[in-house]
Amino acid sequence: GGIAWISTSYHLSRANVNAMVVEAGKIGIGSDNIMSGTLGLNTVSHSKCVFSYFPESNWETYVRKNRKGNGKIRARTFLEMANSGAEIIKRMSNSLSPSLIRQYGSIILGGKEEYNSLKKEFLIYKSLPFLRNCRFYSKKEIYGIFGTNAFEGGIFFPNDAIVDSVAYVRLLKERANIMVAENVKVIGIKQTKTGVAVKTARPINKTSYDGTFTEEITADYVVIATNGFLMDRNLRKAMERFWTFQLSYRDNGPNSPNTAEVAEINHWWARQDNVLFVGGEDEHVVGDKFRFPRTEEKSKKNLIKWANEKFPQTRGKQPLEFHFGICAEISDETPLVGRFSDDSRIFYIVGCNGSGQGLFSYAATLMPGIMGYVPLSEYQKRMAEFLSPTRPTLR
Repeated sequence: GGIAWISTSYHLSRANVNAMVVEAGKIGIGSDNIMSGTLGLNTVSHSKCVFSYFPESNWETYVRKNRKGNGKIRARTFLEMANSGAEIIKRMSNSLSPSLIRQYGSIILGGKEEYNSLKKEFLIYKSLPFLRNCRFYSKKEIYGIFGTNAFEGGIFFPNDAIVDSVAYVRLLKERANIMVAENVKVIGIKQTKTGVAVKTARPINKTSYDGTFTEEITADYVVIATNGFLMDRNLRKAMERFWTFQLSYRDNGPNSPNTAEVAEINHWWARQDNVLFVGGEDEHVVGDKFRFPRTEEKSKKNLIKWANEKFPQTRGKQPLEFHFGICAEISDETPLVGRFSDDSRIFYIVGCNGSGQGLFSYAATLMPGIMGYVPLSEYQKRMAEFLSPTRPTLR
């Protein structure tokens, strides 16, 4: 029931395919009383950001992780798809309700150690037609936006936007007239000779439930669109998970672009509606025990310390809120879209939370074709191959 599956359902419905979304919690907000998992703003009004750069905000890192598949070509393709997806979200947001979107862009920032690599990366972005309007920000300009001297320079991407993704997925669901089962956990998926059987922890259509019986739904195909489905052995092999943390402070000032830091430990922040949001201090999840982070208080203290070092206006203040949630990362930092074998009836659209929104929105346009309901163009076939779970760049 997040942006990946609602977008996929929308495009399937346009291809005259009947689909049902089975959501363990509520549409758009996940199943836990914590951050929904996607990196970005976690406000009531504008909860997520559209990104058009790499999860680690670094061209060279992505090229290195994708060296088995000609890393530079893959890096360019990644950015092209993410940018296309961002444009889809902006176009759809304006169509659904113009109030969904704020066109503030995004910035990647770095200190003295990252300055030279940022300048090199900037020249690469400027050479790409779809990112030619990006520009380099000076230390003085950064201070003018955030009131901090902690960063030497940065790359600004005006194509990006901040989107209220909770409202976005709900409005998209209504437009597509998608069947939805909320508060229903999937506890098993099994392929049969004629289709797929999906076992849920409670019946979908019962008005009352005493907790004593389950239900089995049958379908021609299943699309797994959740990073938390640990029962799936393919996801367990291909994906890593992290706890991510977020603080907010009262901080009067103009709304700002969403910002990410290029450093050993990534941080991100933005000021919206006189609140400064700061996130990061990711903690790797070991095994399946990810219900509560073991270092919640330690991570909170580290994030407060980092905020105090970078933003003088936070010193001596208590955070307004503290949130944490799960984010995920595929080994080559590119989403999985498609199936692991030609005879499988189970498809996937899962990936990296940090940059997933734009990529998911573009990938969703491919799913009807990947699933065989409509023909794919030659260009779409190349994009589907790029995202395929069978690609050589995956561990």
